[in-house]
Amino acid sequence: MLGGLVSLFRLKLDNNYSQVYIRKIAENNSPLGTDYTLLLQLLGQDTFIPVKLPFDSVQNIVMVSEKKEHIRPHIYDTLRRTIVGLGAIPKAVLIAMYSSGIFYTFIQVEKDKKLLEIDIKFSDAISMAVPCNIPILIEKNLSKILGIDVDSKSEVF
Repeated sequence: MLGGLVSLFRLKLDNNYSQVYIRKIAENNSPLGTDYTLLLQLLGQDTFIPVKLPFDSVQNIVMVSEKKEHIRPHIYDTLRRTIVGLGAIPKAVLIAMYSSGIFYTFIQVEKDKKLLEIDIKFSDAISMAVPCNIPILIEKNLSKILGIDVDSKSEVF
């Protein structure tokens, strides 16, 4: 039982992150159907990190970005209320690792001056960050590996 808890929570070990924000959500049509790319941009830089997402994940992110009401609470709504109800404060979304097409993402919370990171699905973390107005941070080495530098005069995006 304890082993399962250790994998869900971790203590904050370092501060090696850069802030990103959602620059654009692009719709991509292909013979296999429609998919979406979430373009994260490093704050103050012309570096973009593309993240492919399925329709339902993008739909949730767009809904919270546009402040549309949900008929029923989603997991990120429930998680936010639980964190606050336990006396903690959501501080940031941390994109910590990428492997085999999966972003390993955490919600960093503070309680009693201690930082704790809770493992969460990437799209749920982004959907929680937007309405909570908490920063989205990516591990610096990860941003170097996955980032695409674009000339600031380019109209690609």
